Amino acid sequence: MTTVGILLVAHGSNVPEAEVEMRKLVHFLRTTTGMQTVEVGYLAYIAPSIQEAAKVCAAQKLTDLFVVPFFLSDGFLCKKALRLVREALGDSEVNLHVTEPLGGAPELIEAVLDGVRRADQTG
Repeated sequence: MTTVGILLVAHGSNVPEAEVEMRKLVHFLRTTTGMQTVEVGYLAYIAPSIQEAAKVCAAQKLTDLFVVPFFLSDGFLCKKALRLVREALGDSEVNLHVTEPLGGAPELIEAVLDGVRRADQTG
């Protein structure tokens, strides 16, 4: 039986409201995909760490794990986050599927343009 999960990896923030938005995203993804395993892990400032979140996923005995780097580019922090996921999973038999960072997604470009349009309308 195939069991699939999603792991979002992000930098983290010392601003509590930032984590609230990520929790909303996790809830939305669980609800819309029907996946029970949707986790988020952070590099710094707040828990759970990327390693802790990856271990939660591994404990679910998933066959496939989609790792979503919540970064704009494939820079140092993104690469570090992905390395931490791989290290935490160790010899787990889960198949990793790593998505591209968010920066080049056409939807993100459209969201930026929408933000500019809204700001222009409000003056």
